[in-house]
Amino acid sequence: MTVIVDKNSETRVIMGKKFSWSVAALAVAVASSAAWAAEDPSIACFAAMADNPAFAPLRGKVVLKLGAHPDLSMLANDHRPTKREKDAIAAWVAESERCYDLGHDYRAIAYQPVVSALIDESMHAIEALVAKLYAGKLTYAQFNQQRQATDDTYRERVASTLQTLQAESDREQANRRAQQASIEAQQKAAAAQEAATQAQAQANEEAAQNARRALALQMLANSRPIYTPLPPPPPIRTPSIQNTNCYQIGSQLHCTTTGN
Repeated sequence: MTVIVDKNSETRVIMGKKFSWSVAALAVAVASSAAWAAEDPSIACFAAMADNPAFAPLRGKVVLKLGAHPDLSMLANDHRPTKREKDAIAAWVAESERCYDLGHDYRAIAYQPVVSALIDESMHAIEALVAKLYAGKLTYAQFNQQRQATDDTYRERVASTLQTLQAESDREQANRRAQQASIEAQQKAAAAQEAATQAQAQANEEAAQNARRALALQMLANSRPIYTPLPPPPPIRTPSIQNTNCYQIGSQLHCTTTGN
């Protein structure tokens, strides 16, 4: 942040890229996550600024507390900054820029690029208001009113962007879950099909084995010799015993045979 003083007049012009005393957009982004609020170095630094004695001339004239709104007296203050108050504004600006830069690296990692862009844009939007206040072209009331309107605009834009990002994240997660469920269903179906195929193959193999076993038994049965019983043996004939008795009568021989 640079403060350029025109020595030929009483006009001072504040120039810079980040007018960080307007941290509405940053506060909205950080408030969306408790973890961010605890870890973003800028937030703690901005919060400590409200009690900084260097900004005492600005108390009651502008909002110094992080996330606060101008009260009725601030919105009705038709005074313009004095030289002492301008010096306090310059110190406020320098400290705000230091606080903002503290969290630069963290925000680059933790915030979505579109949110970071909105935060930077909100700082640029305040630039013209602070320059006018510093130059005495705005009263405190005008500055506070326009600053609050600008803050509200960027609060809404950041909040809307965060909602959109969350909705997109939810859709992506839902799609991933649906894809995972589809993959798991396909895997289960494939596993069931594989199990059915294996069961059928096993059944076919068992059937084939049974068929081969039956065929082997049939072939074995066909190859056995036919048994033909032998005829009964002929009856054993009892050998016949014959007795022959001969006797002679005169000149004749007579024989008698007895037995079977």
